[in-house]
Amino acid sequence: MSSRFQVLILAVATATLAPAAGADQDAPLPRQLKGDFIDYDRIKTDPRNFENIKELKGNGHWLVVHPVSGEEAAFLEKTVRLFPGTEATLEMATCGLGDHVCRILVVPAGGQPSEIFRKLINGGPYQPISLDLTRFAGQTITVRYECIANDWRYEHAGIDYFYVHQRFDPERTIGGSVMQRLAAWQTRGKFEKAADFEARTSPENRARMVETLQEQVVAEYTEWLLGGDLVAAEYDADAETFTLQIEHIQPVVLPVPLADAPAFDENLDKLSYTNPRLAYRQGALEFVHLEVTNPANLKLYTFDAAAGGAERAAPTEFSFPRAAHANPDAVAVVIGNRDYQRTRPVEFALNDASAIKRLLTESLGYQEGNVILVENANQGDLRVIFGTAEDHRGRLNNAVKPHESDVFVYYSGHGAPGLKDLQEEGRSARGYLLPVECDPQYVELGGYPLDTFYGNLAKIEARSVTVILDACFSGENVFDNISPVAVEVANQTTWPPETVVMAAASDRQVSCWFNAQRHGLFTYQLLAGVSGLAADRDGDGSLTFAELHAFVSDRSAGVPYQARRLHGVEQDPVIQGDYDQRVLIGARR
Repeated sequence: MSSRFQVLILAVATATLAPAAGADQDAPLPRQLKGDFIDYDRIKTDPRNFENIKELKGNGHWLVVHPVSGEEAAFLEKTVRLFPGTEATLEMATCGLGDHVCRILVVPAGGQPSEIFRKLINGGPYQPISLDLTRFAGQTITVRYECIANDWRYEHAGIDYFYVHQRFDPERTIGGSVMQRLAAWQTRGKFEKAADFEARTSPENRARMVETLQEQVVAEYTEWLLGGDLVAAEYDADAETFTLQIEHIQPVVLPVPLADAPAFDENLDKLSYTNPRLAYRQGALEFVHLEVTNPANLKLYTFDAAAGGAERAAPTEFSFPRAAHANPDAVAVVIGNRDYQRTRPVEFALNDASAIKRLLTESLGYQEGNVILVENANQGDLRVIFGTAEDHRGRLNNAVKPHESDVFVYYSGHGAPGLKDLQEEGRSARGYLLPVECDPQYVELGGYPLDTFYGNLAKIEARSVTVILDACFSGENVFDNISPVAVEVANQTTWPPETVVMAAASDRQVSCWFNAQRHGLFTYQLLAGVSGLAADRDGDGSLTFAELHAFVSDRSAGVPYQARRLHGVEQDPVIQGDYDQRVLIGARR
């Protein structure tokens, strides 16, 4: 893998300075081959030539010939991107065949040039030089080298190597940025009451904010970090895994079958890295998820920290209000599909399902025995619970007391479109819930159709029906090498009375995770809205579905904002049905 950000190549001539303060004295230079660092965006040099120019270039050196005094200076320049919080130094070696003046200018994007170095370079051997560029961290700058005539003579400036080295310290860079942002968050607002300030900055909220800020900062650095060098790759034939070491990130153990290992090893410098998720823990960065593609055979290899028997993350703790009264006839189905056999896992689906069950029993008055909790549901589970297209009388239907039972259905997992539907002109794809064993390519055969799901729920003689789906149906997270497609998320156009359907995203969008909170983003926001009745906008102690939807859909603090901030995508929760006056949690008397 080439180093797209860590080593930024330039060509300049300058004079000897002491190493920059704070630089890593023990860090070896990446390369020392003569002429290996010559790269520039623009160059202007005198057209007249000397015999020894060809000789110097043949030895791998780069050469600038400055003009006669009074003419425009010879120059070269290179534009580089310095990442926030990094220590950056300009490393070079230069010499002259005679005395000449050189200077170095730094021009920030949209800013004024700043001369950082000027000196007379004497003839003689190559001189190593280090210039501190740390003060320009976080900016895109153009470094311009100018070779200026000292008198009437022509002189030659030779360059051995010239590059910018960035030193990334996760604890200093990420930890420092998190603490800086946390300090701003902990500052009491000018018009904030003391009681509100103390509640907002409670120890529990502070801990959650630290995790949120860590995820935010790490997400900002991820692209740059993946531009680092692949410094080591070792294969364990017994375990059939490659251990990859990318600069600044803890080693990742990637499953690669023995038959694929030779081709993988031959293309280490061509691997592509997608869907990276990093975590900052104990002063170090480590992968939570990474997908690696070998371009030689287009095979995809996935590392997932939560898979393969790894300890599952604990769900975020919420402070749910106590139920005002019991609801003994209410029936719920809660499904968390995490461990898919033929596509990517839904990392926090089991955490989501566990928290929703708590909500039902603690705040909505559901009895434990009336909550059907299924982890990693297969097609048979879905058919038994919800019935089939031919017969809706499944386990859920049979548990309902006609016109007395409230029904609550929650699903966290993958949805998928039936791609074969797209082959028929003028039709969008049919949507499916994806069982854990189903091959998405054959979802029409192995999936559970959404129209059957909604149609059978409409046939149940319940007092009310609530459906919460933390899933998307675009196909982006389950199919490789396709773009999202348009699907009919629900073929239901008219909902029965007292029915509310809330979904994590609109048809063409993806449903994101909230890694710092160990939940799906939509589910986390929904639970946070209930916790302490944060979504109770009118403060009457009850929570309506309209209030809850307004909370999760808030574009400055809800799912749309968090999806853009954390993942750079659009996600807009949707609500349908008879929700205007429906109450999720009633006020305590």
